[in-house]
Amino acid sequence: MRTICCVCRRVKCQGDWLEQMVESEVRVSHGFCPECFDKTMAQTRAWPAEQAAQSMLKPS
Repeated sequence: MRTICCVCRRVKCQGDWLEQMVESEVRVSHGFCPECFDKTMAQTRAWPAEQAAQSMLKPS
């Protein structure tokens, strides 16, 4: 079974994240490569702060 990053579509193969599949695989699992995980978590953590700032700017 191969793990495919659900964001950038890179494939984990023998511990490394490759740009393309080396071999044709039928069974795959989706996850995050380290770079996409970090970006996604940073965006997720910033989201509540951004929403609060925008709500403070809107006139009542």
